[in-house]
Amino acid sequence: MGEHISVEQQHFVRIDVAGWIAQRTGTEHPDLTAALRDWGSSEELTYQLGMDWPTRAQVWCAAREYPIEAGSTVHHDHPWLSRPVSAARAWADGYGPIAIVSVDGHAPRVYADITTDDGSWYQVDTLDIVCPSGHTWTWRGNDLTTPHGASTTVAEVFGAGPHTPFTPCPGCLAYDSGDTDTPCPCPGTDRIVCPHCGGRCDLRLAPVPTRPVAVATDEPSAHATAASNPALQQLRADVRDYLVGQFRDDEISRNDLNAFLRRFGLPTCEAPIRVHYVLSGHVEIDVIAGAQVDRGRFTVGVDLAEIDLVVDGSATHDATVKVYPSAPVGLVLYTVRGQYDVTAPDPASAAGDATSYLYPDLSDVVGVREDTDHFDVRVRTEVC
Repeated sequence: MGEHISVEQQHFVRIDVAGWIAQRTGTEHPDLTAALRDWGSSEELTYQLGMDWPTRAQVWCAAREYPIEAGSTVHHDHPWLSRPVSAARAWADGYGPIAIVSVDGHAPRVYADITTDDGSWYQVDTLDIVCPSGHTWTWRGNDLTTPHGASTTVAEVFGAGPHTPFTPCPGCLAYDSGDTDTPCPCPGTDRIVCPHCGGRCDLRLAPVPTRPVAVATDEPSAHATAASNPALQQLRADVRDYLVGQFRDDEISRNDLNAFLRRFGLPTCEAPIRVHYVLSGHVEIDVIAGAQVDRGRFTVGVDLAEIDLVVDGSATHDATVKVYPSAPVGLVLYTVRGQYDVTAPDPASAAGDATSYLYPDLSDVVGVREDTDHFDVRVRTEVC
């Protein structure tokens, strides 16, 4: 077979993944490879966040503001490939287009991306069948394409055998049947026979359109900048949301959260946002006729349990409570004014959390009737 391709178990095609990568890449950038591996080998990324190498590579690009275009990440575990491979393509200032390639989930290498067609990175099941006389077909699945673009099927050209386009090797058959004592030089391997000249065909990797390897400019030409790349911006937002979620779930501390955010070049959660609120409402209470109601025991607080990222010790409030203890059903009116600080991503997020998750604490109100509490929340925010 051709370079980088072998046939195993009679008719099973095997593509050397190193050859597949070499078709699409130029020289390796050892400095970028070393920087990525050093950055991505931290204990936090490996153990605390549990990121695999392909994900770490994308986050590394986001932290460096290397634009990754939509659809520029691929993962292949096609049975023809000798090992699974993942690739992320980006634009690196001073280097130009790069490809970050990880084989079998291991630490990646950073190469120059020399392809001119994005589809080349998705092409893993396309081979050329070439005979010694120059007859050529491009083979993909059950389809064949001639150099002139005519389409046909594998069965129409090479026959409808169970493993077409392969046919059993005559030398192997003769030796196995005892017709000859001479072992076949390629035992156990079927062959592809040209239907025109009878020659033994080779399998080759289908060509990939590439550009000459040249010195990269400092600015991306056909690539978007980080600021205008929606895919990159979304990735950065997703990474930040993931890290903040880990903090909210008590998986990491606030200090670890901010350390991770700084490592990824993302805004930290250190500058608190102050939330001022007015929570007003009323609730019905059961009152026994003739009983004395101690109005002084009726106090209303605020429940911050569902508010995320509250700065410890920052919450204060005062409440005004009026009790109307008419039997058998009394009424309690309350207004709670207060404030607290949060390290939310932005004021709008802090205000949204307060509006949705700020509740009155009625645990010190005696005789509350179920489902009779009604309240509203007014909120304003300021950056401290």
